[in-house]
Amino acid sequence: VDTESDMVKYAAAVQEIGRCLFRRTTTAWQYSDSLFALSDNGRKFYRLKSFCCGVSQRVINKRRKDIADLAIEGKDITECLKERSSRYLDFLDILLTVRDEDGQGLSDQEIQEQVDTFLFEGHDTTASALQWTLFYLAKYPELQEKCRHEVQQILKDSDSEEVCYEHLSQFHYLTQF
Repeated sequence: VDTESDMVKYAAAVQEIGRCLFRRTTTAWQYSDSLFALSDNGRKFYRLKSFCCGVSQRVINKRRKDIADLAIEGKDITECLKERSSRYLDFLDILLTVRDEDGQGLSDQEIQEQVDTFLFEGHDTTASALQWTLFYLAKYPELQEKCRHEVQQILKDSDSEEVCYEHLSQFHYLTQF
């Protein structure tokens, strides 16, 4: 995802896809794939699905290019990635570089399906986790106070007034949520 605007559009599209699917499951005549495709709801669903697949395809293409740029002739690509990058191999790196015993990698369609699932479900899971966290913090003010105190203590010794990536490993109580 290239920009914050793209992330917002993607998140909105995922939410709207969920609503389209809900409307489909609660409208008997939309059970038929043919009728669903002809309905306003179906056309909207397929347009949003196409947008989301386009986003994931851009992510895949960009990473594939990045990996190709790192490749050193005659060397295993995973070793090149580890040597030239300060980060660990992530899910997409693994999908793009994995080979079976015959040296065959995943097809473009298999990679696309895995990335779509990962992006779509990751969004949904994160949203659900945040909803439950906020619910329990609101329900148990004493736990909310413990979390607030921990954040204040960590930020007290920091140059920043905002939580940064470097702070995350310092949270002990908050990460239990």
